[in-house]
Amino acid sequence: MRFRYLLGLPAAALLVAASGTSADVSIVKIAYQNDPAPDTSGGWYTQFLGGFGIGSPVLDNAGSVAFRAFVGGGSPSNDTATFAGPPGVVRLWAREGSTLLGQGGTFGHNSDNGRGFPLISGSRVAMMGPTNSGVDVIVGATGAAATYARIGGQAATLPAGVQYGSFANLAYGASGQVAFVVSLNGGAYTFRRALYADHLGPLTPWLIQNNAAPGLSGQSITTIGGISFNTAGRLACKIGISSGGAVYTDHSGALSPVAWTGMSVPGAGTLSTIPEIAVAPSFNSSGRVAFRSFLTSGNAGHFSDRSGTMQILAFQGMAIPGVAGSQFNSLATTPQPVLNNGGDVAFACEGWFSGVNYDLVFISRPGGGQMVAREGLPTPIGGGVNFAAIDYASVRLNNAGQLAFVSSLAGSGVNSSNDRALFATESATGPLVAVLREGQVIDVHGDGSVLRTVGAFEFSIPNDTRHDPWSGIASGAGAFNDFGTLAFQINFTDGTQGVFAATVAPAPTCDPDVNGDGAVNSFDIACQEMAVNGDFSCYTQGSADFNQDGAENGFDVEAVEQVVNGAPCP
Repeated sequence: MRFRYLLGLPAAALLVAASGTSADVSIVKIAYQNDPAPDTSGGWYTQFLGGFGIGSPVLDNAGSVAFRAFVGGGSPSNDTATFAGPPGVVRLWAREGSTLLGQGGTFGHNSDNGRGFPLISGSRVAMMGPTNSGVDVIVGATGAAATYARIGGQAATLPAGVQYGSFANLAYGASGQVAFVVSLNGGAYTFRRALYADHLGPLTPWLIQNNAAPGLSGQSITTIGGISFNTAGRLACKIGISSGGAVYTDHSGALSPVAWTGMSVPGAGTLSTIPEIAVAPSFNSSGRVAFRSFLTSGNAGHFSDRSGTMQILAFQGMAIPGVAGSQFNSLATTPQPVLNNGGDVAFACEGWFSGVNYDLVFISRPGGGQMVAREGLPTPIGGGVNFAAIDYASVRLNNAGQLAFVSSLAGSGVNSSNDRALFATESATGPLVAVLREGQVIDVHGDGSVLRTVGAFEFSIPNDTRHDPWSGIASGAGAFNDFGTLAFQINFTDGTQGVFAATVAPAPTCDPDVNGDGAVNSFDIACQEMAVNGDFSCYTQGSADFNQDGAENGFDVEAVEQVVNGAPCP
């Protein structure tokens, strides 16, 4: 396995590399316990506030990562903070006790497990963060965190005296768009929820509880749930309506329903309960959605309008494409599917295989679908290590078509110290590779000075009702970006912790037939040596720098000889 540089910084070596992997996997440290905490006047990281039921770090397409941490060297009044930035240039975003810009206030103690997850997009951060007034909406670049909406503040565009109550959900767009769900206080608006967004102009309430549900005759809004932006800056949400639930998008310029209780889906039946109202629908740049719903027949399935019309992609009892004697099962209790900009849909569920139920991961593409992994089948780790229980909620799909998920392991040599791993595909069509495994040794700083064994790790935020858009990085809540980079927190067996990022890319390719005669043999080695010495008479490739190290020398001859003898490309 070759280790590359990520964002210009040396990648940490995976000293226990997964066998059978052809991809190029790079891991870098973002932050490590006891490292200096930037912009904290001599402080250091003492504990990271992500993972293990709380949520992993998040990242955007610029490679910037956001995370929370306890900071040493201060006092209990300023010992928590949020940080953000790419590896090597992480900066303090906001620290407990610091004064906020915008509408003011003081940043509060940021260790609440129920709120305070940072979102990041365009290297800017947003969060429902603690302040001296409660939990407010805070946005901004590092060093410039500003209060955007405050508990007790005047609710935008509503009558004087109507105030923001508690904030429930938050979405953050790629260009800094903000949307949130908030309960209101004041007059006839008391105890009613509202959906506010600023993506098409000034901050405006788009939906208010108890009002008529737009586009659905005779229906009123009973609750407002999950919200997300797509990468085009458009908004989607789920709401409760008088008869059940509905999915809305503003792809056409105004919020309108694309799915609702009572809607007929050709070839499937009539939608009944749309579960997980608190979780945003998966929403892509074309304005298409994916979600889970029950049918009036009692069956359940995954639905999407990716083709332009609503269709069912999978349902309980449906044969699994390409797998004889099998069918999807348990879709009534699994998380909703994930949709990307290419129209690919991924999900995990239980499947029935000739009388036995196993967990599986499946990806449905516009041109067909395939099972990516299944409990009981071999993993790319090799050596008799098989997939065991799959973490359904960990499934993520980026806009390049790469898939990532976490699975338990079973089989040869597997025990409680190494029975969980993170997997990803090296490309949209490439093979699955192991990215990280419990029991693996990490060179923390990339220089061999600190070697630590992975005890546990957390990838992807949990099924949180406040900000999980279930789709890549559309709402700044992703742990997997479009360039194949994943963010996660690691707890090491010695009690230390760290925040890391890994990039998965296709393995390098090369052609050892440097003389172009159609055969790979000793003549290619001789031809490479001639080219290195300035004689290109037999050489058919553009440069004699075969190992791509920036120099043409004996190392290139050695590299050709190794590949001719069966070694992988350098």
